[in-house]
Amino acid sequence: MYPRKRSLTKKEILRKRYEIRNVFNNTKKNAKKENTVNYTLIYKENEFTWNRVLVIVDKKIKSAVLRNKEKRVVKEIYRQIKEKLKVGFDIIILTRTSKKKFTERLNEIVGLFVKADLMYT
Repeated sequence: MYPRKRSLTKKEILRKRYEIRNVFNNTKKNAKKENTVNYTLIYKENEFTWNRVLVIVDKKIKSAVLRNKEKRVVKEIYRQIKEKLKVGFDIIILTRTSKKKFTERLNEIVGLFVKADLMYT
């Protein structure tokens, strides 16, 4: 038997416009925000028993190819660490750069989740 793929399922992706606005508009009320130099994490509790995630790449990265690559890399990092995260949150990851190595990005994003107290240690 092949091991089951641990990719992001449809229900784990934050897609609807009103859901995204709900997270952004509630940053002053009950959504929380954590920052590093290259990433911003905005998260809010949801009513589900799983996390939903959205990755947004800054338009200052001019090339669409680089923006898509950054999005793929951040989603892959999230996919690798999602087993260690607390559940029941809508998570938006804003990214500002694409000039780092994978391990540097991984360490920065893991540190961001630890800082936000969303990761089991």
